[in-house]
Amino acid sequence: VTATESVLVELTAWSAHRARRVEIRSGLKNQLLGQLDRSFPGLTLALPDVLGTKVGRLVAAEFADPTRLVALGSCRLVRFGASRGVQICKPIADKLLAAARDALPMPDAAIARQVLAADLALQSDLDRQVAQAEVELARLLPLSPFRTLTSVPGWGVVRAGNYAGALGDPSRFSNPRQVYRSAGLNPIQYESAGKRHDTMISREGSVELRRALIDLGIGLWLNEPAATARAVELRARGKKGGVIACAMANRANRIAFAMVRDQAVYDPAAGPEQSWLFLDHCRLRRGEELSTWSALSAARTNDVDRDEQRRTLEQRGGASPTRARTGGLTSTSQLRPVVPRWVARRTRNRCRFGYGGPARVTPSLAWRPGPSPRRVARTRPADPPQTPR
Repeated sequence: VTATESVLVELTAWSAHRARRVEIRSGLKNQLLGQLDRSFPGLTLALPDVLGTKVGRLVAAEFADPTRLVALGSCRLVRFGASRGVQICKPIADKLLAAARDALPMPDAAIARQVLAADLALQSDLDRQVAQAEVELARLLPLSPFRTLTSVPGWGVVRAGNYAGALGDPSRFSNPRQVYRSAGLNPIQYESAGKRHDTMISREGSVELRRALIDLGIGLWLNEPAATARAVELRARGKKGGVIACAMANRANRIAFAMVRDQAVYDPAAGPEQSWLFLDHCRLRRGEELSTWSALSAARTNDVDRDEQRRTLEQRGGASPTRARTGGLTSTSQLRPVVPRWVARRTRNRCRFGYGGPARVTPSLAWRPGPSPRRVARTRPADPPQTPR
């Protein structure tokens, strides 16, 4: 096991651990809101996000009984919050005091406060575990191949770590389309009578990878100017939010795959079209490598074809067709390149080039033998001319 593989294993473990704790914490918050409605009715009217603010958590932990808050008063409440590092404005204190005065006593308020205290302790423990997982992700991400993803606007340690943990070893995939399909974001194709219709996403694949890609797309949607403009364009065309989220996930998938493959850093100084330019640059860079390889392969194939033709003619005792057609020129640079067999076989026009073996495909400068004797013998003779009556 290499160092990179061990880092990827740890990233996957900590990412999954954080995801499970966040899911448990979300369910616990819903339960906490229910207990707050029993112990302190009307608190959510004064503070809509009770558990998301420091003031709300302080009130839920210390003043679950509204009678204590009424007895304390607004001024003393402000001083009480300051002693615990929480700044409470006077209007907010007045609203909380008014909600405590209007709260109706509930018969199960006492037991609800006991359950609320236990749930608050559990929530604090979950927050600590989530923070520890984020620290571990921040430590492991620079040691992995996904270190450059944090340079993209809107992609922090958590989003990049979730993507790294869900994807695993990036060398398993040769192109971003495979990643997108393994995440289950590809549309279901319905084909009938030569017509194709794309429906909803397939959802066949890794749920974690699908969530990570959608989260990366949302990060681009909210922070990257080119992605925001693209989302506005799709919204103007009447696309729904789910379709836009899948489009942003596709965009994020291509950017993340190219950055991890080339170990490139995102450059925000290139303008609002940075992501498109980055993708084009990576595509051109990949295309240059493929074109160079294809050219070398075609040159080798042409040389092999010429050698085979020359040896065949020498064995039969005939002249070289290349020398006869080119007027004595035998240099490879002076000859017209022969179309390799694999190019003809890979074309879509199978009826013209044939889909069989190499024997059915003839290069442009290859030696063409005469008609087969069997075929000539089977040829039907022409009818004799009829004499006029």
